[in-house]
Amino acid sequence: MKGGSTLSSNIENRVVRERFEGRITALTSQVGGGGTDVGGGTPWQSWTLQTSGLLAASVQGRKIETNDDPFTRQTDSQVDEGADTRRVAGDPVILRFEDNRFAALGVGAPMKSYNYPVRQVETHVTVCKGNDPTRQCPPATTDVWPHSESPYQGYAVQRNSPEMVSIEETDRRLRFTWRERTSTAAGGAVTGGTTEVNEVTVDLYRGPGR
Repeated sequence: MKGGSTLSSNIENRVVRERFEGRITALTSQVGGGGTDVGGGTPWQSWTLQTSGLLAASVQGRKIETNDDPFTRQTDSQVDEGADTRRVAGDPVILRFEDNRFAALGVGAPMKSYNYPVRQVETHVTVCKGNDPTRQCPPATTDVWPHSESPYQGYAVQRNSPEMVSIEETDRRLRFTWRERTSTAAGGAVTGGTTEVNEVTVDLYRGPGR
């Protein structure tokens, strides 16, 4: 380190998880079309389902930013935590099959129409270097910021989508797990980077009991 140059690092990790477990309450529409023998199209069918069940959502995040110069080291940290579980009545879920194989699923309202509470804690710490008695470091500070976040407003996933972790089909249940992970380097002279993980699991049951 030379002169008054500053070394900086910025590390951020954030994980959001959502899980919907419910039952199919009604079939609101069913359409289809195409055909391999007519026009070369692929036969397909689509169902629009009404759902009701439990939705659990949580977020955990941590961000640390450090600035280091010849005289001080400053560290800012931010921690986000929140979770909630509630019963929801979802807007339609759309299933699509092509050539009698599961092709796509889109979910709207099991993941919308409400917010869940999040507690954000910010801490700032300054450490003075050397033995200069005239230099005074400010005291550490902590601030708490309660706020709320919304779950996903809707998403679609396909069988061959790279974000898909798994699809399970049984006589009573359709489960899919969607997982997306993104990583971004800080860039420039700043070390570290950002990693964010979003994961959604949906269990849809036929009949009563969920």
